[in-house]
Amino acid sequence: MSLLVGPVRERELAEALRIDRASGLHPWSSSDLRKCAVDPKWLLLGARSEAAPRLAGFALALLLPPEAELHKIAVLKRFQRKGVATALLEAVLVRARAAGCHSCILEARSENRAALELYARFGFQKVLVRSDYYRNPDDHAWVMRVDMKSEGRTG
Repeated sequence: MSLLVGPVRERELAEALRIDRASGLHPWSSSDLRKCAVDPKWLLLGARSEAAPRLAGFALALLLPPEAELHKIAVLKRFQRKGVATALLEAVLVRARAAGCHSCILEARSENRAALELYARFGFQKVLVRSDYYRNPDDHAWVMRVDMKSEGRTG
């Protein structure tokens, strides 16, 4: 599938919110997502299929050089396992590096194997486990980090 990744536009915010809610796990509020969309410290990227230019997924990251924090990648179910999350993560890391970030951290549910495999392909390593961190469903959080000082994609 051919994808276009770029900033989520104002008119796409409602669509991003629907994707976030459909993910089923702790969606962001409309007001918080809107604030992130206009705050230059936040990166809100959307992935669109060239065939149907509606959002297939989005990523949300906080850029605080020298470190970036990946807060969310959410992809519509029908686009999962089609490279959307990979394209979004790659775009976040490229833009974070361009903004002067040398590392990126994230938290992931220990049971979310697909996400953990994706992050590992990009060089993220587990640095900490937060036991019983998540609720509904209960789960541990893996805190993961990647060093982005070296050039090039590892995924």
